[in-house]
Amino acid sequence: MFERLSDILNENGLEMRVVLKPEYELWWNKQSVKTHLFKPLMHVMYDKWHTADLTTKEIDKVFEMLQKMLGEKFGLEIVWPSIEETEEYINSFKE
Repeated sequence: MFERLSDILNENGLEMRVVLKPEYELWWNKQSVKTHLFKPLMHVMYDKWHTADLTTKEIDKVFEMLQKMLGEKFGLEIVWPSIEETEEYINSFKE
């Protein structure tokens, strides 16, 4: 999910400085999405510092809030892959 979100941000020209710090010109990757977007939001919502401490439901709620915030602020429409799409993607490497 972090990689997918980083791709969407980059494809829409929303480098890190646009979202976080206007004086920097940095493009997103999955680690920067996790560090600068997901974890701070996770901490505010659940007072937890480590993603391993979140339940699956909490992770979903953080992503929902992140999707809402980026949609409202930047007009992004983020569609997460379904379980079936994810399984199909994983299985494509097994063939």
